[in-house]
Order: sequence, then structure tokens, then C-alpha cells
Amino acid sequence: MARIGIDVDVPPAAVWEVLADPRLYGNWVVGASATRAVEGSWPEVGAVLHHTQMLLIRDSTSVLLSEPERRLVLEARARPLVVARVDVRLEPRDGGTNIVLEEDTVGWIGRLLPRPFTEPALHARNAIAARRLKRLAEIGAHLGEAPAAA
Repeated sequence: MARIGIDVDVPPAAVWEVLADPRLYGNWVVGASATRAVEGSWPEVGAVLHHTQMLLIRDSTSVLLSEPERRLVLEARARPLVVARVDVRLEPRDGGTNIVLEEDTVGWIGRLLPRPFTEPALHARNAIAARRLKRLAEIGAHLGEAPAAA
């Protein structure tokens, strides 16, 4: 299992806004390039987001667990290679948030590969995803701020 944590200077609600917007999925998930459709109400349990990976693989991600502003667990597919379980936790920290991403391969070829091969790749991918998620949350929070008084 690959685990990465990153501190963000916004509250969990601002990070959740990014996670809850299916249009932003391709902006923070490494490899995802576009959201094609959503079944159900994202990010409620059972919702399915249909996306494109690397501009050509058409796949989907399902919500397994959703605790608004606290936790989102997804089953992400990039078939035929990988089915992964992604756990995103938002931990409040001094007015900000510690985002913790954990990912593990749970299906097909990805599960057959040795962990010493898959873990560094997952760790690198999640480090990039965490930085992207941080940036989107901070930008969104700053856009919502009231202008400073003159």
C-alpha cells in the first residue's frame, strides 16, 4: 500500500469541494484526463464517474465510502492493468487540513505485480495527486474570499 500525506492551508470543507466536483477529477488524479459522465450523485456511495485515462482508456471510478469533509474511498479502474482502492482522508490541523492518500492495487494485473515494483510507482503518483489536490483546494478557497477592504 502506498501512503502519502500533505498539509494544506485550507479547512477540510475546501478540500472536500474539490473531491465532490466530478469535473475536477481529471485535474487532480494522475492519468485521468476527462470526466465523460456521472451515474448517481457524486460523491455519494454507489456513484460512478466515467472517465478517460491517458486520453484513450475509457474507464470508471466508484464511490465505496463517503463521509463529507472527512473521508472518500474510491475503487478506481484503469483496465486492463489496474483496479485500485483509493482512500482519501481529510484530517483537520490548526485551521488547515492534512490530506492522507492511501492506494492499493486490488484487482487483476496490478495485484499480480510484486509490491517492490508497484509501491514506488503508486507513491510517486499519489504525491503528484496530493499536490494537485492541495493546489486546487487552495485556489478554490482563495477565489471564494471576500476582497480586502480599501
